[in-house]
Amino acid sequence: MLAKGALIMIIITWDCNFDYKANYCLPTYQFLRLDTKDEVDYPGYNYRYAEFYREDGVDKRTLYKAYGLRFIFVMNGKAGQFGIIPFTMSVGSGLALLSLVTIICDFIVLCMLKKRNIFREKKFEYASAEDAP
Repeated sequence: MLAKGALIMIIITWDCNFDYKANYCLPTYQFLRLDTKDEVDYPGYNYRYAEFYREDGVDKRTLYKAYGLRFIFVMNGKAGQFGIIPFTMSVGSGLALLSLVTIICDFIVLCMLKKRNIFREKKFEYASAEDAP
């Protein structure tokens, strides 16, 4: 592989839960070969570059073909830890949105619909002074 060259991708994945000790947070590795070793013309990883110079008044060039290993590192992961403050903020925001939704629905039903009088009669109960104890 070193003589013909190769293109290798190394994927490092972290999946950590910081509710436990950090010793349990270990990465997993994957190795993938990205080039095609079966290609007839240019197997492996190689590249060419030229050096131009003038010798005795004549323009010349030297073409180099380099082989080697090329590594591509890809690192991804996720980590998390339970926190009571973000949890209570999320629950509080959800409850606030639920109460806001009822206000908006009441406004739409009582002010914008054609049959709003029927809904108003069912929603509100009017009491008179004779009904009071």
